[in-house]
Amino acid sequence: MALCSGIQWGIIMPSFPLFLDGMGASIALIGVIAASRTLPQMILRLPFAVISDRLQSGKKYFMIIGLVFQITPPTFFVFVTNSYQVMFLFLIDGIAESAFWPAMFAHMAELGTRNKSGEAMGALTFGWGSGFAIGTAIVGILISEWGYRVTYLIAASMGFLTLPFFLLMFETVKKSLYSPETRLKKHYNPMKSFKILIATPSVLLAIYFGIFDTAISSTVQTFLPLYTIRGGLSEIQIGALFTANALASSIVRYPVGKLSDNMPRRLLMKIAKKAGIKGLTRLHELRHSYATFLLSKGVDIYKIKELLGHSDIRDTMKYAHLPTMHMKEDVKLLQELD
Repeated sequence: MALCSGIQWGIIMPSFPLFLDGMGASIALIGVIAASRTLPQMILRLPFAVISDRLQSGKKYFMIIGLVFQITPPTFFVFVTNSYQVMFLFLIDGIAESAFWPAMFAHMAELGTRNKSGEAMGALTFGWGSGFAIGTAIVGILISEWGYRVTYLIAASMGFLTLPFFLLMFETVKKSLYSPETRLKKHYNPMKSFKILIATPSVLLAIYFGIFDTAISSTVQTFLPLYTIRGGLSEIQIGALFTANALASSIVRYPVGKLSDNMPRRLLMKIAKKAGIKGLTRLHELRHSYATFLLSKGVDIYKIKELLGHSDIRDTMKYAHLPTMHMKEDVKLLQELD
């Protein structure tokens, strides 16, 4: 699925500035149209991500919605007659991206084992980056042979290839569509959650880096094709430039993701060895111990749920493991009935 999506946008991203330029759009208007895709993401990604966390099967709902709407823009690219229609399609895609990718990243992190979430993320981004490299490699050939309309029809077909994934996912969530658990958490305050997020230094650093990275990459992807085509490069050569960049970034994604999993683990094992603790190999085991210790000391399970930041009590129950001795003592209370 990530591969197909990457091919789709590998075809669109290097070519849409040239497509708009051929329709008579100014450089300023092309920049505004490119921004119309990122603006909804800037506004909607955080609210969508927060809501998906607080709905039963919320991540899958948002992935399904995003997947459906991601197919729409490339399909209708074939029929556009002016620049403002392209802007409208980019707005739709921006909303789709806001719904799909945060939920997809979180879903992939959960699918990976607790000490391999980075590896799972690396595999996902490697798949998308590889697809993007394929798309940029073929876009110049497609345009040269068949023109923009047919090229965008091929891009749209990549989106439709993801439909089997959509149908499979829908089967897993349709049973809970009318479940009473499918609702927002009571007394949820989005502003409070937002304030907590922006008060976290690591989150702030990620936000600043994301803004910088998006600004640079969006500028290059939008205006590089325009300036290179006027400098004498062909569509095929422009596609090759994008392909080289995509390949360079894709190659390192999976190894870096795997390395990010191993570094904290090695540090923890080193600290555990110095402290004389045997068998401690994962940071997540500390979370288990935290919940177990609190529960063994009589702390209410619902208070532990809030301390762990869970929205569902069933998640907390997975962490809380009462020691066997403690359970035996509780069973002995039945003897008082005699």
